[in-house]
Amino acid sequence: MSRRSSEETSGKNYDVYQNAEKVKRKNYQKKINKQNDERSHLVRLPGRSNHSRGQHFIKVKHRTANSYPDQRQSTLAFERSVSEATSFSTVTGRDETETVDSPSTSSSGSKRKIKTIKARRHQTESKNHLIQNKTVSKSGEDISMPTSYIINRTQTSTSRQITKGERPSVNVHLTQEDSQASQISNTEGECNRTSMETLIAQYERIQSIKPSKAKAFIGMLPVNHHKNRYSDVYCLDSSRVILYRGAGDYIHANYVRHKVLQNDFILTQGPLPNTVNDFWEMVWQERSGLIFMLCKYIEEHKVKCAEYLPTFQTPIIMHAGIRIELRERNRSKDGNIIITQLLLSRGNVNLTVMHYQWISWADKQVPVNDYNTPFYLLKKSRISPTCTVVHCSAGIGRSGTLVAIELCLMQLVAGNELVVSDMVTYIRQKRAQSVQTKEQYLYIFRAILEFAVSSHITCARKINPFAERYRQMCHFDET
Repeated sequence: MSRRSSEETSGKNYDVYQNAEKVKRKNYQKKINKQNDERSHLVRLPGRSNHSRGQHFIKVKHRTANSYPDQRQSTLAFERSVSEATSFSTVTGRDETETVDSPSTSSSGSKRKIKTIKARRHQTESKNHLIQNKTVSKSGEDISMPTSYIINRTQTSTSRQITKGERPSVNVHLTQEDSQASQISNTEGECNRTSMETLIAQYERIQSIKPSKAKAFIGMLPVNHHKNRYSDVYCLDSSRVILYRGAGDYIHANYVRHKVLQNDFILTQGPLPNTVNDFWEMVWQERSGLIFMLCKYIEEHKVKCAEYLPTFQTPIIMHAGIRIELRERNRSKDGNIIITQLLLSRGNVNLTVMHYQWISWADKQVPVNDYNTPFYLLKKSRISPTCTVVHCSAGIGRSGTLVAIELCLMQLVAGNELVVSDMVTYIRQKRAQSVQTKEQYLYIFRAILEFAVSSHITCARKINPFAERYRQMCHFDET
């Protein structure tokens, strides 16, 4: 086949793909609109658990989100609905009685009660809380999401009513419940009994399963080559983020969702100079209130990520028609995290975004003697009502490891059996090649065990055998 005919065939295939994508997007939008219409009258309330998600719904008579031409108006309308729905009897918890006129009234015109409605509402023992607006604290340590949404609180055993202006706890605790303690014991026993060679062999088996180029067809198209930071890191079609505005719909980013996760994640590569617009378009489209950046812009004299944040010298920048304003920037107490508050605006719609940059985690390596920072960041993600964007350079090593830790932790909290290799395999089915090295794979075990120690499920003495072997494998001293 001549080169010209090959190019014509390739062009035809791309046109067929584009038409199929348009139909797919149209059908998907219809499905979303239908779901929104069906759920528009349901609002989560503090109350009894529904299945395992701790959700309680009531009907709210209000217009649907699709009734509003402006998305900001629909968001405000939804929040007003929540406010109205939660304003009655949520504190007193009293029984309410509804009285109506009797159809068969006596000559004296008296009324009688014909229906009694028990409207008991949970008060201080509620497991769902309304997040109050709050800005960054001066210390940079206590930062709340500036949103007003109802979120799940299924893991706090001593929850109480949150007063106005108070930040709800988002700590996840492992308890002495049989299921959790049993799974921790199993994980601890596996780590201590299993040799490092066996664990490394587990990882090598996972690593040996390479993603098929056919499953990353869109990213491999010639028109998208310039949007990929690394040619050998694939973006799977089945879970990729589709952009609905701009010149193209492709960005090297994938959703990671699981039933045990309290929040969804988007794993993506560090933006390139020519994909910064796409990055901010994705953040805006997904209404992502959190961004975790796990790299520096330059590492070992190599550019790992384009500079996409405003600076003090240039506090306002524009990308994809979005105005991005620097509001505040602080450092954590240990200096490992730079915390930035951003205000995004497009038209009359605003979005506040918190950006956390972890600067001490080197590429293809593991944090040195640091097992607290992952849980500090993941704690923030449980507040967010929308996807949390996570990126490093390629978006697979450090990013995949962080999300794998959260998935493993949530498995334990749910009392499910934890098989770390299965969790890593699952994430790699969503974001190909996640968890890039054997050291990162072992770090997942080490971090989970350290969290169990801090939760008083086990003691440091019991995990010492594994900790010592891990220290020797990674060639650093744990002090």
